Amino acid sequence: MDEDIKLMLDLKAGNNTAFNLLLEKYGKPIINYIYRFTGSKEDAKDLAQDTFIKVYNAAPNYTASAKFTTWLYRIASNISIDYLRRRKASGNPTSLDEEFETGDGKFKEQIADKNIRNALETAEKAEKDMEIQKALLSLPENQRAAIVLKIYEEKSYAEIAAVMGVSVPAVESLIFRARQALKDRIKR
Repeated sequence: MDEDIKLMLDLKAGNNTAFNLLLEKYGKPIINYIYRFTGSKEDAKDLAQDTFIKVYNAAPNYTASAKFTTWLYRIASNISIDYLRRRKASGNPTSLDEEFETGDGKFKEQIADKNIRNALETAEKAEKDMEIQKALLSLPENQRAAIVLKIYEEKSYAEIAAVMGVSVPAVESLIFRARQALKDRIKR
């Protein structure tokens, strides 16, 4: 039996330590996934928290009918899509240039570069990363979800299909169209 499914079944039986282990294992990957999906670091943290609240609340009814990560990413995807729809409806989108704060200061990039680079290389990388993020955020939600799951989360086409509730050929098509759109937007 899959270790994650066993942890969920332990949580279902009342073992809260199992939940802490799942949170520790998947907390950062879910925050990163939601950040890439929404473009907002602060909102990603809140939405990840909402995701794990749903996981915890769903534990009493949990059945191991799908791979745990598929189920978890589907919850995160649905929460992210709902958030984007609410944000769009409110007419209050988050700036693509929004900075997020850490203990080390304000940053625009998600992950600090561990290599020492000169100022020009760092500036060029930041500009390219922002260009990619803007292009990614300009994609339709279904294409964005598919490409983020494939490229950043390294999910298989079958896993993406399960998360998104579509067929594998539909995922292939979404990823193809997303890649084409990204190429076109980045060329400009």
